[in-house]
Amino acid sequence: MARLGSRGRRGRAISATGIAVLCILAAFFFLVFVPRKTAWVYWLENKTTAIMTPLYSVASAPFQKIREWQMDWSNLLDAHEQNEALRGANKTLNNRLGELDLMRAQLKKYQDLLALPLEPDLRMASARVVADLNSPFVHTLLANNGSRAGIAKGQAVIGAHGLVGRIFSSNNNAARILLLTDFNSHIPVITHDGATRAILSGRNQAVPILSFLSRQATLADGDQIVTSGAGGYLPAGIPVGTITIEDNQPHIMLHEDLTHLDYVRIILSAQIK
Repeated sequence: MARLGSRGRRGRAISATGIAVLCILAAFFFLVFVPRKTAWVYWLENKTTAIMTPLYSVASAPFQKIREWQMDWSNLLDAHEQNEALRGANKTLNNRLGELDLMRAQLKKYQDLLALPLEPDLRMASARVVADLNSPFVHTLLANNGSRAGIAKGQAVIGAHGLVGRIFSSNNNAARILLLTDFNSHIPVITHDGATRAILSGRNQAVPILSFLSRQATLADGDQIVTSGAGGYLPAGIPVGTITIEDNQPHIMLHEDLTHLDYVRIILSAQIK
């Protein structure tokens, strides 16, 4: 039985070898002896092409689909990269627009500050408000400029629309501003027409009052108050506020909102000892 099996396997091997040899001989015969331009050769080529073309199409369809998927994936990656680049550019543009808006706001503040009607030839020092030290008993601010810039006690501090207060103390790099609303603030003022003089006194509330008015003083709603310059420490003519009469008592609605100060200017006048 074992011998017969081995012979069968050898027979099959010989048969496969013989078939391969016959195919090679047939191919050699056709290449050497058969004319290539005979009619039946053309017929055979056309038939082979007609038969193989659909097979090629069917066989190549998966590879074509794979190439299409590769192209789609490549386009998707390109679109994703372009989208990320556009997001980055949009973020940069938004940051630039934010910086531009901030610069415009700062420029507007500076323009408003420079438009105040002050005495000529006054030296100024600019500062940014860095801390609000207000409490129920003390109304002060802290600015980031000090004695190195010539800032000293008693000097007037102005905002975009009018007087803010005066310098209470200073060191090399900072100064403390006593606001008009503080109980310790007393500023000599005068009505815009020059008819009435008084002292603007803070009372630790949002609205200061006028004190030391003469009995002959006549005030009305809407009268404008400016600094009088009495004492020589504050320049004359700095806008302060508008008079409102409540319970027969004159109050001053300040031109400057003391709760939203970002930048101020200090008028570098004489120092109070």
